[in-house]
Amino acid sequence: MAGAAGLLAQLPAPASPVVGVGTFIHVVANLDKTIRFYGDRLGLELNGPPGPRAFSVNAVVENLYNAKGSQSRVAIFKIPGSPLGVEFVEFQNATQQPFRPRIQDPGASLLTLAVRDVDSVMAKLRDDATPMVGKEIIKDPDGFYVQLVEGKFGAKLALTVNRLDRTLQVFRDLLGFEFRGNTAKVPGTDFLVELMEFKGVEHPPASVSIHDPGAGVLRLVVRDVDGLLQSLKAAGVPVVSAGGEPVSVGDRHFVILRDPDNFFFQIVPQPNAAGR
Repeated sequence: MAGAAGLLAQLPAPASPVVGVGTFIHVVANLDKTIRFYGDRLGLELNGPPGPRAFSVNAVVENLYNAKGSQSRVAIFKIPGSPLGVEFVEFQNATQQPFRPRIQDPGASLLTLAVRDVDSVMAKLRDDATPMVGKEIIKDPDGFYVQLVEGKFGAKLALTVNRLDRTLQVFRDLLGFEFRGNTAKVPGTDFLVELMEFKGVEHPPASVSIHDPGAGVLRLVVRDVDGLLQSLKAAGVPVVSAGGEPVSVGDRHFVILRDPDNFFFQIVPQPNAAGR
């Protein structure tokens, strides 16, 4: 028995179904305000040419976000020195209800970003009457929480949860994140995700749709979209994309699901690999 136990201890751990991270997606009410906040004020680099983004019909986005009949427009920013990017999507002609949690409420997120001069950035934000929550913690135009730290690069994401044990069942047991305490690296990266639980706090009930301003989505790159989706569905993790099914782009599959705390995650195939 001891020999068998030793042999088992030497076997490699099962490979995580997640292999990387994409963007942290914010659904916003006004993309122009958001671009000004993250670009002009926080100094992030906008992907693609500058200038206004136009609304367009996109069947993939409509189905992913269960927003049939809508139009959308998108802006993506790079975060220096981080595998994570930030992506913002605004919907038109969709029924929406803004989601504005307190930082201690499940579904809230706190994105930590490095900036070269915290004091000068904070001064500009005060001039804009940007809501201040705590030391170097601010709210963006849609109520997402952002913490600024002095530095040239890097980012971290913290998610507020109702019950840490229940949320770990999704991120650790199903998605394969390896936690130390309440913090884990996204598999295949050095990007940190922290789960925050506040004790003794009453949480008002919240009903959030994936296309509501204030909804957040973490995009995860996975080995096998269909296989992982089957495991997640079997565990009772709900799909929020239209019809409860993945969206196909050729032979690649994409889908958004809801975790137990009104936070959303999207699973996407590896580049140049079918999500089968």
